[in-house]
Amino acid sequence: YMGKLISLQELQKFSVLRLKGYGLGQLRDINNLGGILSITNLENATGKVEALESKLHQKRHLEGLRLNWSFDNDLHGEDSSHLDVFEGLMPPPGLKFLLIWGYKSSAYPSWLLNGSYFDNLNRFCLYNCSSLQYLPPNAELLRHCSHLSLRHVPNLNTLPCLLRHLEFLQIAECPLLMFV
Repeated sequence: YMGKLISLQELQKFSVLRLKGYGLGQLRDINNLGGILSITNLENATGKVEALESKLHQKRHLEGLRLNWSFDNDLHGEDSSHLDVFEGLMPPPGLKFLLIWGYKSSAYPSWLLNGSYFDNLNRFCLYNCSSLQYLPPNAELLRHCSHLSLRHVPNLNTLPCLLRHLEFLQIAECPLLMFV
């Protein structure tokens, strides 16, 4: 029931559990959160409706967001519920850092495909995302990105033209990757 702490300004980690008082709706009214927030165990979220209850887009002081799905089960199987939850986790447009961990869908949420959504995103990371085959196709999304990290994205097969602002590039365990 941490949702009662509406003046909370920093929360490093929020674990989603399938217990009353541990759902994403607990984040609804905590709008002064700043810094980097990690939301873990997203496989426990029931779907888009629960994810929307978090109202992440209203947390204007957030600088970074780590979205973590557990990947203990079938690493290479696609899970359509991941996209459903991800669609509802739309962060604030001023976000500077986005890390996606353990995501098992081959599609991105619509808000991430909208290249003009983010104003300041300068760090984008994909880790252990077994079904993704490409980066979001709209180059506008990463227009300010200086840090791109791709680790264990085994089905990633192409990268678009690399960004001119890129200062750090990490690629590991992406065996199918070819540059275009």
